[in-house]
Amino acid sequence: MNRYESFTPRTIDALHDECSMLLERQSDATIRLDDRGIVERCVWVGEPTCMDNCGEGFLLRTWQFGPLEVP
Repeated sequence: MNRYESFTPRTIDALHDECSMLLERQSDATIRLDDRGIVERCVWVGEPTCMDNCGEGFLLRTWQFGPLEVP
């Protein structure tokens, strides 16, 4: 279940591209890989003075395998 209405499923390749672009734009973004070298977190927390929902990126909590269903 996803708590964000704006969520859209993406492939691993799309997530790698998204993370790569974020790392190019924000030098203080962080990336974390799992034991297999697959990106599981790519996050920029936002400006220090921002008070709410300022960052960008993603955190993978679960995997779902199968065909990509786009609404």
